[in-house]
Amino acid sequence: MKKIFGMSALLAAGIMILAGCQKDELSTDQYTADAVALSAYGPQPVARGGQLRFLGSNLDRIVQVTIPGVDPITEIEVVQAGVPSEIRIIVPKDGPEPGLVTLVADDGTEIVTKTELAYSEPIEFTGFTPATAAPGDIITITGDYLNLINEVVFSDNVLVSGEDFETHTRYEIQVKVPAEARTGVVGIGDLDMTLPENDGLFANIIESEEELTVTLPSVTGLAPTAVRPGDEVTITGTLMDCIASVEFAGASAVDAADFVSRDAEQIVVTVPADAHDGEVTCVSASGIDIPTGVSVTIGVPEVTGVSAESRFKAGLNVVISGTDLDLVTGVTFSGDAAAEFSYSSETGDITATIPAAATDGAITLSTAAEKTVGTPAVTLVRPVITGFGASSVMAGEEFTVTGTDLDLVTGVKLNGVDCAFEIDSETGLTVTTVLTSTTGIVTVVVANGTEVESADELTVNHNTVTNVTGITASALPGAEVTMTGTSFNMIESIYLGDTKVTSYVGRSDTEIVFIIPADVAPGTYTPHFVLTTGEGEDCVMSFEVLGAERTIWEGNITLTWGDGGRVLIPVSGFEGCSAGAQINFYFEQTTETWSQVQINYGDWSALIFPEVGEQTFKPTESSAGWGWTFGSRCLTCTLTQEILDNINAKHGAVGDVDCGIILQGDGGLLFTKVTVK
Repeated sequence: MKKIFGMSALLAAGIMILAGCQKDELSTDQYTADAVALSAYGPQPVARGGQLRFLGSNLDRIVQVTIPGVDPITEIEVVQAGVPSEIRIIVPKDGPEPGLVTLVADDGTEIVTKTELAYSEPIEFTGFTPATAAPGDIITITGDYLNLINEVVFSDNVLVSGEDFETHTRYEIQVKVPAEARTGVVGIGDLDMTLPENDGLFANIIESEEELTVTLPSVTGLAPTAVRPGDEVTITGTLMDCIASVEFAGASAVDAADFVSRDAEQIVVTVPADAHDGEVTCVSASGIDIPTGVSVTIGVPEVTGVSAESRFKAGLNVVISGTDLDLVTGVTFSGDAAAEFSYSSETGDITATIPAAATDGAITLSTAAEKTVGTPAVTLVRPVITGFGASSVMAGEEFTVTGTDLDLVTGVKLNGVDCAFEIDSETGLTVTTVLTSTTGIVTVVVANGTEVESADELTVNHNTVTNVTGITASALPGAEVTMTGTSFNMIESIYLGDTKVTSYVGRSDTEIVFIIPADVAPGTYTPHFVLTTGEGEDCVMSFEVLGAERTIWEGNITLTWGDGGRVLIPVSGFEGCSAGAQINFYFEQTTETWSQVQINYGDWSALIFPEVGEQTFKPTESSAGWGWTFGSRCLTCTLTQEILDNINAKHGAVGDVDCGIILQGDGGLLFTKVTVK
């Protein structure tokens, strides 16, 4: 058998990295980002035919290693590239002489070791028997000077300390094959790397040319195959005592420590709670998967009935009966409404509380194996409106709704408009109308979205001749205000404070559109009506007259992404602004090039205006509808309530400015003014 020399473990300690070497054997080159550098090499001495390792930076660029006495070596194993890096070569068995080692990089750069390479001579590895062995079997290693060997290395660096050898002489070592061993070459080493005192050293490893074939466990059977979580499964075969874990589909592995029992011929294991249907796999101590070739089927619960403890009403309980219901891990009502539930080991039943969001339909039971089973469909109780406390009510006053199961109600509408309400009992609600309420059907809404309407309308009376049901929320002087309602033909004239409205866009019995006089001061106004009878009455709704356009920032800033190129708009400029106000950004497109403006709150988070749709405004983006227009421009955006709230919450200091909005960008955009109105 040919003998090949190698190394096993690289140790981290710097000047101790080479076994038996001096400090000056290490290169003074340090790890560098770009250059090829050698920091250490070893072992020193090395066995002829053994493995020589080099550590440093970018050693993956080495294309040739020259050792005195032999031809340049170009078969180089790259273990790790970059910084740090490692390469390995095999020292020729015949011909190598002591001397300096030269590494040649791909650009011709040569690196020469500072010390001569020396060789260890006597250890000889002639072979091992048998060629095939099972974990626990004993193999015999033969050679010379084996009394200098302190470890045996099986494939994947599975180490057996010399202290655990069965026999150990100059010419022979007998060692037991570990359970973790895999098929591969066998190595013998002059250092016991299982000992802490050898940490940080290189060992000379002599490897066999032939591989040891390690026999794997073999599965011959598995039963039963129809199981429930918690059941025991028996797996039979050979070398079962070398199985380290068992894996069920969808579940965490069951480790050997948790086996019910294990010997060389069989394993008994408990089916995990989260096991799914599928093949069972054994894993050997060496980490190799051993498919059983057998799949198990996880049992599913069976439902025989569902009943209500009293009624199928949200908040009350249902009882689900059947078999194997202890497997259930989730109960979901129709409407994707998860329910709280409990299982009774005494009765075998499940008791679940009907969620408020549940809808009519089957109840779904789910298991950890991701299996589901449904119950018969159930129909849930919903509210019933039987009447009102009175057939009519004055707008702005309360009325009562009578019926059954009204404690389920989460919302009330009168003629389609939401009303405030209180639940008095299962049979009664108190509902509050508003001054704009109108005659119509009463609708109650429950948590699952179901709506129940009254059979009759509720009549709503008003103290005023007119009835305003809607009005524009805010507008500037000179802008339009639209009022909707009834009996508007009775209105002779409209006053905003002491100012009479003189301009109308349109008038009908149900809608009036008027123009706010230019001299009306900003503020909240309740329109006053002078009726055709000469009487006066006030509108039941108010609206806001916005102030004139005012400047909140002014300057000459060409946008950049750095200091001096940002528009810093103070948060104080937004005082008094209400939702719906407009902000105007005045700028010039100074160059015919693509440009962009990034809009930020004062804390640099993204500000997205409805008109822009994203954080970045691109005034030259034709696809966005802005177009390639140069010269003076104005971007007008809406200050929604959310944006105003964020401006006040997210303001931050940039330099000496407490910013509410920050603009930055590029493309030759010259900003001159920002206003609100």
